Parts: sequence; C-alpha cells; structure tokens
Amino acid sequence: TATIPATSVANITTNIPSGGYTPGATYTVTATINYAGRTRFGFEVSPQNALGTKLGTLINTSSQTKLVGSSKYVTQNQAGNLGTGTKSWSFNWVAPAAGTGTVTFYGALMAANNNGGTSGDLTYKVQTSVNEASPCSITASISAPDTVCTLETATLTASSTPTAASYLWSNGATT
Repeated sequence: TATIPATSVANITTNIPSGGYTPGATYTVTATINYAGRTRFGFEVSPQNALGTKLGTLINTSSQTKLVGSSKYVTQNQAGNLGTGTKSWSFNWVAPAAGTGTVTFYGALMAANNNGGTSGDLTYKVQTSVNEASPCSITASISAPDTVCTLETATLTASSTPTAASYLWSNGATT
C-alpha cells in the first residue's frame, strides 16, 4: 500500500490551529476511514519526526482505543473495530517541548471485509504534519516624553499562552 494524502476514504485530522501547536498544549487527533459495505475497521497512528522518534505524548481517551509499543502508537481494541461503512477514533496528544518543530502523524487505516482472512482487506497509509507555532514577540515603547524621568527607565515583561496575555511593568502596573 502506498502512503496517500488525506482523502475522503482515509484521513487524520486535528484541532491544532493553522498557526501550529503550542508546546505542552493538549489537542484532539481523529483518524477516520470510510468504505461503504465494510463492517470491520482498524487503525494505528503515531506522532513522529522523520527519524521515527515519537514526539509529544499520546493520551488514550476512549474505551475503543489503546496505547501500544511503549505508548508510541494508538490503535483500536476489540471494542473499537466495528462500524457500518465508516469508523472514527479520537485520542488526545500533548504537544512536545518548544523547539521540536514539525510533527507528522503517521497512520495506517484498514477497512476489512470480515471474511476472517486478509484477502479483500484494504489498508491506507496516511499522514498529516503540523508545525510548531512561532513564538510571538511584543514590543513596548514610551510614547510621552514626561512618562519616564530623563534618568529613569521602565521595563515591560510580557508573557502569553494560547488564550491570554499578561503584562507587568517594573513599577508593578499591569496595563
């Protein structure tokens, strides 16, 4: 089987923003396969770099999936292989440390014909890559000449998360 990009038959999707993942944040990853007439399905997904090193942390969030291979992969369990023409599995992923860069979710998704053998089963290799979000930078300036005395300085410390930003001036002010 060849590796294919996400298609209407098999794909891996995430709720990671288009700007990239934030290190340490938790995201939902979903593997989906659609094949009319099939009733048995399977999958395995792993977030890796080009050398095959697992990146981030997989978290099992479903009674239909399990972690295998020292938690490098997430796959379906017996309760998670039934469907009618389609099957999706979701799990969480905690993004790796800052500086990791691009992460690729490699997956193999199967639509089986339930004949007890491998003949007629279809396996699709898919992948999707996500980039690390670029750190934001904040620039501050003093706009009025009398805001700071001639021989004094002011320092602004700014920090942010995906949902909020905070500012702290050296005099204790926060705006």
